[in-house]
Amino acid sequence: MVRQLLVRHMKVTSRGQTTKPIYLNKYTSTVAAHGCVILKLSSATTVAVPAFTFYNAAASTNTLSGGAVTRVVNSSVTVVGFVGNGGTLTINGVDGGASGGTKTLSLDYINADFTMSNTACSNCRNAFISVNGGTAAQVQMPISGQSWDILLSGYLVSLSGFKAGKTNTIQISNPNAYTPDFFRVGVSI
Repeated sequence: MVRQLLVRHMKVTSRGQTTKPIYLNKYTSTVAAHGCVILKLSSATTVAVPAFTFYNAAASTNTLSGGAVTRVVNSSVTVVGFVGNGGTLTINGVDGGASGGTKTLSLDYINADFTMSNTACSNCRNAFISVNGGTAAQVQMPISGQSWDILLSGYLVSLSGFKAGKTNTIQISNPNAYTPDFFRVGVSI
């Protein structure tokens, strides 16, 4: 069996499309069934961990509409659910920094939906995320656990369309299905 290790970089554009993967390096090996390969990576390039400003989805400054509601998961986590099928979550007052432009978003969410109907990504729920009313990018968000109280933190997406200052909005929706339940959204500083 031939396995390839591909290191790639992809970006989601504001038009909802992903860029072609850019393969930075590749390694190919033949591995027997149930075999394994141990790799020792060297000469790796380290990248600074991005810093984020986090916005709680259930904050009173945000706008919930069309059936989106808050749900208490535990004493420290409240999520917004029923986003999609007409329900939307709009995060208001988002800081685009001094220059705006493209930002990395860190999404913390819960998705325990076991489904095989999404053939592009089994057990994923789709969220359509737009910045400042621009064209929404479709983001496939994988399962976070086997119950609706297991949080996945740090799912990264790159989106453009931010303006300088703290007047930006991020809207999350899906016209045909439900998205995951959202705990918070981080925007890179």
